[in-house]
Amino acid sequence: MTRSSPRLWASAAALVLAACGEDLTPPPSSDLGPATRPDGGGTSAENILQTLRSGDWGVLAREAERAGLAELLAGPDILTFFAPSDLAFANPSAAVPSDPGLLANLLLHHLVSGEVDEAALRGSGELTSRAGTRLGIEPGPPLRVGGTSLSVPRDLRAGNGLIHGVDAVMRPPRIDEVMASEAELSVLRAALVRASPEVQAVLSGPGPVTLWAPVDSAFGDLDPTQLDPREIDALLRAHVVGGQALSAEMRDGQILTSAQGTELVVLREDARPLSLVDVSGSTVATLAPEQRLANGILHRVDGVLNAGQEGPDDLLDVIPQTGLTALGTAVSEAGVAPAFRSSGPLTVFAPTDAAFFAARALPPEPELLANVLLHHVVVGAVSSSQLAEAAPLTTAAGTRLRVEATIPPAVDGVSLATPVDQLASNGVLHVVDGVMLPPPIGAAVRERSDLSTWARAVDAAGADVAAALDGAAPITVFAPVNSSFGGVDLDALFVDVERLTDLLSYHVA
Repeated sequence: MTRSSPRLWASAAALVLAACGEDLTPPPSSDLGPATRPDGGGTSAENILQTLRSGDWGVLAREAERAGLAELLAGPDILTFFAPSDLAFANPSAAVPSDPGLLANLLLHHLVSGEVDEAALRGSGELTSRAGTRLGIEPGPPLRVGGTSLSVPRDLRAGNGLIHGVDAVMRPPRIDEVMASEAELSVLRAALVRASPEVQAVLSGPGPVTLWAPVDSAFGDLDPTQLDPREIDALLRAHVVGGQALSAEMRDGQILTSAQGTELVVLREDARPLSLVDVSGSTVATLAPEQRLANGILHRVDGVLNAGQEGPDDLLDVIPQTGLTALGTAVSEAGVAPAFRSSGPLTVFAPTDAAFFAARALPPEPELLANVLLHHVVVGAVSSSQLAEAAPLTTAAGTRLRVEATIPPAVDGVSLATPVDQLASNGVLHVVDGVMLPPPIGAAVRERSDLSTWARAVDAAGADVAAALDGAAPITVFAPVNSSFGGVDLDALFVDVERLTDLLSYHVA
């Protein structure tokens, strides 16, 4: 973070950092149609990656390397890259995913096979990217690709293709957005509309996930919209796998586990499409190259996977069964459903709908709402009779809850209501009559003895700094422990307020 003054602290301005996902994934397979020059070269000595490094695309080059695409951009395949400049990446709306696999999806959305110069673009209605996504062409003026205007340079030739500058980072669609726009996925889309908010959030959330999407003809006489809501959820979860399951990486006999908990066995034979064998022994085959999207992978398949026997209810299932509509909605909006479905064991203190209605100060930002909800989830299963002896309780947010041995017991000043001790496959749920808010950063710092020097520094910097740490703006603080200050003249530092404020600001994002 750049240097800031006490005035900047008073404004409590913050940079919100977005993050997601997990897997580093290589470029897609040649199924997406790479082309190569017969001589393996071109009119420029530099390949696309080298050209990016030496031009106005330093950020793009670094991100391509982080996404595992360096070999593709420096290789023999002939490509056309619609390249956002460093200035385009500097736009606040251009934040890229931290997950390398999802970053690769985004960058492959800017890349097409073969050389497509400006003249060819103007004569095209649509291109298919190396992510398997569609890039619409608008001849203009201005000439637009994928909703983004071409800038300069255009037709910049590299040894293995062309580069066109574009004025913004293009976003591939999410999985649910592709389902909403594709005619051959209308049956699955109708099922998703009737699914629970938690299941819908899986396909519209940050990912990464993989959807094996049956096309309309795969359903035959089955109308999933006629199933009850729990059956619809089970059907959809049976077609979702966590992470990015790329065709090029899957091996014959590999076992995938669906979000429903069923096993899917990969069947890979020469000259035949990749297939999956479900729990009933039925085989479904992929129909087209995968699409690499903003939140994961979409494979179209020619059959419907068996959801198997539904497993015992987990904590996320118990929430609506207990009539906690507001909590279920909040969990979906905050994107923390996986935490409530984890293997646990966990204890959830579940606020009533009335408690959520009364808690008017809940943060609107999903990431801060997630902090509040995880403050209600305790690691380990603790029955109502064990609360007092288990105190203090450590939450999934890393915070602590105090317990008061009153009748009924209270947790952080919020009383247990009825029902309590609702058992689930991964823990226990207690209804409570209020929403518990985690402490602000400043208060959390003061609770820890190993951060006492940092707390003293905040106090010495003045009220504006302390107010910023306890304010509403989403911030991240990297707080040095006491031993980090060894060799620092604290007396001299604490009286130099401007220097001290600068020092503190370096530790805040």
